[in-house]
Amino acid sequence: MAVYVSGYKKLAISLLGACVLLPIAGCAQREGTIVNEKVELASYIGAYQSTGDDAYNFFVVERDNKLYIQNTWGLTEINIQADHSFEIEKWGLKGKIHDFDNGKFQGYTGTVDGVDYDYKRIDVDINDIGFLYQKEGYASNFSQPLGTCDSDSYKLSNLADNSHKPEKIEALIAQIQSKKYAWAEQDSLLIYQDGKLLVEEYFNGYRRQDPHQIQSVSKSLTSLLVGSLVTQGKITDVNTPIVKFLPEYKHWLQDQKATITLANFLDMAAGIEWDEWTLRYTDPNNIRGKEMESDDAVAFTLGLPMNNKPGEVFAYSGGYVSVVGTVISNLSKQETAADYAKHGPLKTLCFNNAYWYKQKDGKTNTAGGGMMRPIDMLKIGQLMLDGGEWQDKQLIDKQWIEDSLDRTVNPFNSLYGYFWWHSDVFVLQSGKTYHYVHASGWGGQEIVIVKELGLVVVTTASNFESSGKVGEMLSQFIIPALIE
Repeated sequence: MAVYVSGYKKLAISLLGACVLLPIAGCAQREGTIVNEKVELASYIGAYQSTGDDAYNFFVVERDNKLYIQNTWGLTEINIQADHSFEIEKWGLKGKIHDFDNGKFQGYTGTVDGVDYDYKRIDVDINDIGFLYQKEGYASNFSQPLGTCDSDSYKLSNLADNSHKPEKIEALIAQIQSKKYAWAEQDSLLIYQDGKLLVEEYFNGYRRQDPHQIQSVSKSLTSLLVGSLVTQGKITDVNTPIVKFLPEYKHWLQDQKATITLANFLDMAAGIEWDEWTLRYTDPNNIRGKEMESDDAVAFTLGLPMNNKPGEVFAYSGGYVSVVGTVISNLSKQETAADYAKHGPLKTLCFNNAYWYKQKDGKTNTAGGGMMRPIDMLKIGQLMLDGGEWQDKQLIDKQWIEDSLDRTVNPFNSLYGYFWWHSDVFVLQSGKTYHYVHASGWGGQEIVIVKELGLVVVTTASNFESSGKVGEMLSQFIIPALIE
């Protein structure tokens, strides 16, 4: 799945003081002087702001007697050496905490590629997630204002009373918590069936209120925004040539490109030359990175040559999703797609602590820039499972939801359509194969809908060096626990 790589180095820098701090008791050093004050866990906790322009804000938080850095990419458990230095090899970061005063450290200095970056403690509530995203121009907030709706309506039901073999799911949770298995980097697991939330577990310091990167799950959220436009009558036929919705780009949509439909883009079959899977996303030559860093992502994408007939060949493309994002902003008359998520029909879902990164051109990174709480991802899954209904109201056009869940909607690829994946899983216990539809993002971000079982599963994770494992979870643990 696509990874959000724009500003990759800057996001790495945001982890400078973030990666290896643990509380110690003893002396602290400040500007070459030994300070005889006790360093406690609380000495590190607080909000830190970059003194320059090249890094993001972060919190140091305590969860279960451990310290974590919380920044725009999530949470990272931290440790500290005796000399107050810290290092994280995978990010190429070295740093040192300093300025111990009145029982608290006042600053961090981190080094990346030989360049120092400084942070200072500031007086901000560490529960104010918006502080992490306040760097102007980087992200849009598509949360609903607190108090305007109920963002936390889910109540946990008893797993043992609502499953046939609860020990299966309990074993999965125990394996995740032990960190001895392949899914040690799992950050959340939510299981919802037949109108009940059966499991809501968080790992590695995460809690319900913490947003998590959702990566390419953003694509499926974008699909729901298109469905919102259909619901409002602003799109009547997805088989309409996309040039109708993008008149400002008609120069790029000539000849064969003039026949490319909105549906072709939604099915990743526009026929425009694209390959973002051969090279790693961190490779500067990856086309997805080039598109994100371009001055106009839509012009960049539409300006590429055709190499297939529209509608016939699948090519996974973040650029295609950027094009659809501009259709959304045009038809909704909102500045960005994220603004439509905030003010359009999906506002009824009452997302909280929800942010969406922008690309260089200021457009929403609809292909991979979303940050959401897993409990809000569950709302998306429930909306899909219930045919677009939410709290007894038809929020999204029912036919749109049915088409999104239908693996035949894309006649040339039964595995993908309308920015949703289609997969199957065999369960030995029943000797049966179950079809599931899922929004899937790099690192283990998933919203899974198993319509036959009335089931939604949400996972977030940080497994960025391996493939997703939701299929194994479904086949070995979750579905066997829920069927007779």
